[in-house]
Amino acid sequence: MQPTPSSRQRNSSPKRRGESGQALVEFAMIAPILFMVLIGIFKCAIAFNHYIILTDAVRAGARQLAVSRGVPNACTNAMSRVKTAASDLDSTQMTIDADVAGASSNCGALESGNEQGDDAKVTASYPCDLVILGIDFAPSCKLTSTMTERIE
Repeated sequence: MQPTPSSRQRNSSPKRRGESGQALVEFAMIAPILFMVLIGIFKCAIAFNHYIILTDAVRAGARQLAVSRGVPNACTNAMSRVKTAASDLDSTQMTIDADVAGASSNCGALESGNEQGDDAKVTASYPCDLVILGIDFAPSCKLTSTMTERIE
């Protein structure tokens, strides 16, 4: 038996009065929170990417310093190697420190022949930006990476 148009209308749920636009209002209430969470995820991913780049650059700089025994300006070369390796980061905001055998004043001593097996350490830091919709969630956020290599 074929249903008549009037019985089809009775089986379907009737639209209640006053519910038109309810989903739009609910979305408008949730949208700012949802967008804030999504932007936060993107900002944290960018900060993590910067940390990975910084760590790789510090590793390259420490390696440069470790193999530079007897080379003039070994620390300067290692610091410029860090800046070159971290080309995606703003090198003006990066702070780099290099030292040999635990004293940064000893870094120049590489040229005069430090002992093979001493520690060559490079440390770099870079500020991270976690400002989301004008709110700074980590005002003192600083990414720091340190790498120590043995002088060859």
